[in-house]
Amino acid sequence: MHLSDEARKAKAAYQREYRRQHKEQFNAYNRRWRAKNKDKVLRYNEAYWERKAKQSKKNDNSIELFIEEKCILQRDLSISNKQLVQSFNVWNGSNISNTKFSLEFKDIALLLGISKKRNKYGTIRQGVDIRL
Repeated sequence: MHLSDEARKAKAAYQREYRRQHKEQFNAYNRRWRAKNKDKVLRYNEAYWERKAKQSKKNDNSIELFIEEKCILQRDLSISNKQLVQSFNVWNGSNISNTKFSLEFKDIALLLGISKKRNKYGTIRQGVDIRL
């Protein structure tokens, strides 16, 4: 629906006024519904916060945990960045892109002495490999 600016403003003003006039009725309905469905609301809130906790757990130090659990750190080992990202995605159950992984991995890599080299096939991470 394509409305003119004037019609859009009139519609917005009408909706604002309608909401203002019916605000108390709407709030009363919400209070009645929440009182009647208290258990549903509680279960929904619990499930929501459990999902949020899992997401934050995945995001907090997930690359560091991956390195501790699944990687071997030795100077003479190397792995392609693509293989490293794929292994991380399988381990973490995520679908992080190569770019985002590289941005998050670079600080940890500097601390651990893992270098990044470019060859004609792609990027190689020197000093790390995946445990089988």
